Amino acid sequence: MAGIVVVGAGVAGLVCAWRLQRAGHEVVVLEQEAASGGRLRSFMHAGHRIHSGAGFVTDGQRNVLSMAAALGLADELLRLEPGSSVPGRVLRGGRFEPCRFAPGVGALRSPVLAAPSRVRMGLLAADLFRHRDRLDPVQPERAALLDDGEDMARYVTRLAGDAARDRLVSPFVSTLYGCEPEAVGAAAFLLLLRSLSLGASPVTLRGGLARLTETLAGVVPVRNGCEVFSVETERTGARVRYRSLGRERSFLADAAVLAVPGPAVPQLCPTLSRQERAFFEALQFAPGIQVDLLLDTFSAPLAYGNCFPRSEATGLRSVFLAHREPESSPPGQGHLVVHLAEPATRRLARAKDEEVAGFAIDALARTPIGLLPSHEAVVQRWQYARPTFPLGALARLEGFDVRIERSPRLAFAGDYLVGPTVDGAVTSGMRAASRIVQSLDDTGLGAIRSHLVQRR
Repeated sequence: MAGIVVVGAGVAGLVCAWRLQRAGHEVVVLEQEAASGGRLRSFMHAGHRIHSGAGFVTDGQRNVLSMAAALGLADELLRLEPGSSVPGRVLRGGRFEPCRFAPGVGALRSPVLAAPSRVRMGLLAADLFRHRDRLDPVQPERAALLDDGEDMARYVTRLAGDAARDRLVSPFVSTLYGCEPEAVGAAAFLLLLRSLSLGASPVTLRGGLARLTETLAGVVPVRNGCEVFSVETERTGARVRYRSLGRERSFLADAAVLAVPGPAVPQLCPTLSRQERAFFEALQFAPGIQVDLLLDTFSAPLAYGNCFPRSEATGLRSVFLAHREPESSPPGQGHLVVHLAEPATRRLARAKDEEVAGFAIDALARTPIGLLPSHEAVVQRWQYARPTFPLGALARLEGFDVRIERSPRLAFAGDYLVGPTVDGAVTSGMRAASRIVQSLDDTGLGAIRSHLVQRR
C-alpha cells in the first residue's frame, strides 16, 4: 500500500482518490476551499438550489453515469426532458425555435435550417462515420492526426454552409463548450459529435450533480482549508507543502496527483520537465459568468435549454430553466440560469454584480422572454471556466501523453486532459489513478506498505 496525496477536491481529484483507495492505497486529498466539489457544487439561496457549475450532463457521458452507479446513485438519475436533446431551442429572428442534434450517427437535423442546409449537414455525419475509429471521447489524443487543418467554424462552413454554422452548430457548441466556435478545432468538434451520438438527452441527479462530489467526499479523506503552494517529486517520492490555519505544513508521500486547473500547475510544481511545462503554458481556458435569476413566477414557453446565436447580438450564450429540475425551486416560482457569451464575459469581468445582473435582465428583455417579474440575482464568475481545445490542442495532448521527459511519481487530472465536460473531468481522474498505480507497480511500491508522513 502506497501513500498518495491528491491536490484538489473537484470531481477529478475525488474520483482519482476514490479509485486509488479502492486499489488499496492510503490517500489524502488536500483542498484549498472550505467545501469540496470544485465546479460541481450546489448551495441553497432563497429556497432555490444554485449550481456552482454544471447543472446536467448528457446521457452519452458514460463515465459519469458509471460513477453514479458505483456510488449507489443510479436510481437517483433523472431525465430533465425525456426524448429531447440539448439545447432545446435556439433564438432565430425574434422567436425560439426547436433545435436538436439527432442521436446516433445520422445527419444533424433541426427545423431552424432550410432543407438544403439540412441535406448538407449530412456531410458532417459522413465525416463522423469515416473517422469513427479515431474518435473516442475518453481518449481524445487518438484524434490527434485529424487535428491539423481547420477550426470548427471553417470546417462547418466548408461542409454545411454559413446558415448551418450560424443558426445551429455555433450556438450549440458555444452552449456546451462555453467558448466561441473559432476556439474549437475541427477534430475536437468531431469528438463532441461522437459523444452526443452516444446520447444527447440532459440528465441530472436528484438534488443536483453535486450529489456525485458530496458522496465521493464522504468516502475519501479530504482536508479542507489546505492551500498547497509546492509539490516536488523525485524518484523516491513526493513532498507536498501547504498552509493550514496560518501554519506551513508538509506531507511526504510515495506519489502525488495534481487535480487543479491546468494554468495553476507550473506555479505549484517547480520540478516539471521542460516538455510538461510547455504543455501547461500552452493551455487555453475560457472565462465564465453565470447569473441565476430567481423569480416570483415564470411562464414563458421555453425548453429546459435555450441558446442564442451571435447573429442575434444579445450578449448571451444560453438560458436554462433550472426550476424544471425536481425539488430545486419553490412551487410556482421561476429560476433562470443565464450564461453570458464570451465577449460580454470578458467586458464585464470587473463589473459589479448588480451591473452584470442588469446586463442579463436587459438582454433577456429584448428577446421573447421579455421583462422579468420581481427577482433576485446571484452572480458567479470563473477565470478558468472551461478549457478550450483549439486547432493543435489534440496534437499537443498526444505529445504530453507519450512524453519522454516525465516527472516521477506525479500524475495530473482535469477536464483539460480529456474534454470540457463533467465526463472529461471524471475520466481524467480515472486515468490519473491508473497511471499512478502503474508507476508504483513499475518501482515495486505496489506491494509495499508505505504510510503518508505529515511534517509540521
